[in-house]
Amino acid sequence: MLLVDLLQLLVAGVSLGCVYALVALGFVLIYKATETVNFAQGDLMMLGAFFALTGATVLGLPYWLTIAFAIAVMALVGMLIERIVLRPVLGHPAFTVVMVTIGAGFVLRGVVTMIPGWGTETYALATPFADKVMRVGGVVIAERHSAQRSEAARLLAKGIEGCTYFISQTVYHAPPTQRLLRDYLRDCRGAGVAPRRVILTFAPCGREKTLAFLRWLGVNVAPETERAILGAPSPLAKSIEICRDNLRRILDGAYRDAIPLGVNVESVSINRDEIDASVELFHALKETLEGR
Repeated sequence: MLLVDLLQLLVAGVSLGCVYALVALGFVLIYKATETVNFAQGDLMMLGAFFALTGATVLGLPYWLTIAFAIAVMALVGMLIERIVLRPVLGHPAFTVVMVTIGAGFVLRGVVTMIPGWGTETYALATPFADKVMRVGGVVIAERHSAQRSEAARLLAKGIEGCTYFISQTVYHAPPTQRLLRDYLRDCRGAGVAPRRVILTFAPCGREKTLAFLRWLGVNVAPETERAILGAPSPLAKSIEICRDNLRRILDGAYRDAIPLGVNVESVSINRDEIDASVELFHALKETLEGR
């Protein structure tokens, strides 16, 4: 089974489980409040679904307004059932209340089959998510690419299993990324598959603590790069210059036209100046990409 199939089944299972959990929550809330099991709970859920269908198909309401419409109508239906059906039997034995809920469920099912456009057919409610595709990506770490442990081979295998893109670790040293992209293109051509998009991550850095945090994350920051940043009159401006230069070097590779490349800018600091510098870095890298 491919990774994408497994994720699709997982999401579908969780979604269906959430629906059953909501139904179970309704049973629990009613039982805690009245100490009675409401056997019409499933029928009320069915009725709410048909009201949502009516809002979408008959009234032509947008999706989210359809949901609000169904909730409002079902709140009114719930109040009516409480006033007309349940309140008169309060104080009677629990068995009586249970039988009343069972009878209410039969009545709701009968009413639904009598309404034109509802009946016993199966309907599907149009949603804005029906034609959407969730794309699955992975993480690539160029620094761990070697002859003994090929990161390029891992990318190739993950792409075959369903990953549609990869996001790199923060780049502060271009050569490892250049070697990885070169070998990844070679492996893709050897396997006869198209390379997936690789998104290169960059982050501004203007403090020694931020550099230490990047190293803790596993980012390769050469000692000369650290000295150049911290020794500059404006460390943040220097880090932006280094990031832009690294991107230029990466884009100079022969793989540039064969591998779809993208850029991601992130801030790894809580300091305001470094956060603002990430915006400046984004514009600088955007100009570099557009100039190639």
